[in-house]
Amino acid sequence: MYLYGTVRSYAEEASSGQPTPGGGSVAALAGALGMTMGCMAANFTVGKKKFKAVEPEVQQLLAACLRARAVDIAISPRVAEDGGAGNESTSVG
Repeated sequence: MYLYGTVRSYAEEASSGQPTPGGGSVAALAGALGMTMGCMAANFTVGKKKFKAVEPEVQQLLAACLRARAVDIAISPRVAEDGGAGNESTSVG
């Protein structure tokens, strides 16, 4: 399962000639990583005196980033497990 494997293994399999993991799975992973960085920035901001005026908004952004990251992480392996559903119609050859 891709969710518990190594990044190296995932990247190698994604770059192989196999249909999975494919673009949808990779896009979901990229989204999760992006949201991870949003969470990190928000966590660096929360609780800091100089950002007190915007803390409520940052807390909301942090919660939204955490939810989006969870969704992307949940979607990525499901997309990969679908076996490239729909790829037959776009395959070359």
